[in-house]
Amino acid sequence: MHKILILSSGEIKAGIRVDSFNALYELSKDSIQPVSSIFFEKNKIIKHEFFVNNTSLWIIDVEELLNDKRLIVNEDV
Repeated sequence: MHKILILSSGEIKAGIRVDSFNALYELSKDSIQPVSSIFFEKNKIIKHEFFVNNTSLWIIDVEELLNDKRLIVNEDV
């Protein structure tokens, strides 16, 4: 069985297959930092990053992701 993360922005929806959801994280506002400006200018999808157990996790902008021309969105999703 596959786990699918559904992202939506208005009428547009896309599904991303995720290998596993191992944990949910509750974060304080202060623990989330904007990504570096150099990286942000090249990729507007990734808005913030934070670290949990030496692993970098990203918070993405769903609208930017779904409007990215590099992605093919299937209307049936």
